[in-house]
Amino acid sequence: MRIIFFVGILISSSVLYAEPLQSRIGHLYWGVGPNLSPLGNIRLGFGSLELGLIQGTGAGLMWVQRTASPIFFQLGVLSTSGGVGLIGGGGLEWNNSSYFRWRTDITVLTDQAYQTQSFVSFGGVFIL
Repeated sequence: MRIIFFVGILISSSVLYAEPLQSRIGHLYWGVGPNLSPLGNIRLGFGSLELGLIQGTGAGLMWVQRTASPIFFQLGVLSTSGGVGLIGGGGLEWNNSSYFRWRTDITVLTDQAYQTQSFVSFGGVFIL
């Protein structure tokens, strides 16, 4: 199953690609979060940094590294009800137009008590 998943990523990476964002002001990422919550991710981004609600667990700051393929990586910190946590992961982002991209990601959160949670989200990036 994992091999099929990684082969699918490699094939889609060679067919599609998402160049770094070219925005005048910034971008807004909205995506569903845990249990398809409509307020899972609401982040305002400037370049590689995104600030806002992350996976419906708290407010934080994410650094997003986009590649020449649809794949991106992200790492950040956020404030949760249990204190401060580290969050990281990656996903895929596809160009639809010069003002919109589809985005899906998988992230893992580790809090101060060394408890981990994982999240899958799907949404869109509005380029401002």
